[in-house]
Amino acid sequence: MLYATRERKMENIETILWVVFGVSAILYFWVGKSFISQPDYNVPSIFRNPAVGKILVLAPQLGFLIVAILGFVLTDNGWWYLGAVIAAAVVLSSRPQSF
Repeated sequence: MLYATRERKMENIETILWVVFGVSAILYFWVGKSFISQPDYNVPSIFRNPAVGKILVLAPQLGFLIVAILGFVLTDNGWWYLGAVIAAAVVLSSRPQSF
């Protein structure tokens, strides 16, 4: 039976955290562009269902929170994850369209 070393486990955990961060960032950007910054009459039909809309709005924020917390708990370099989450939230935040 093969046992993974601590370094190998750490690499797997870091890979999973970066994948969760990437998916959350993409979803955060898409929701911001297609829902948050648009007027009510110009949103995709997927957001017309209140439950799905709420899940799509809250899922990236929950993903960012999970990455920031687990970055500190499970790895030795949690500040990188916290910095990446803050940078993504600042850079990818939606701004209202000027009409």
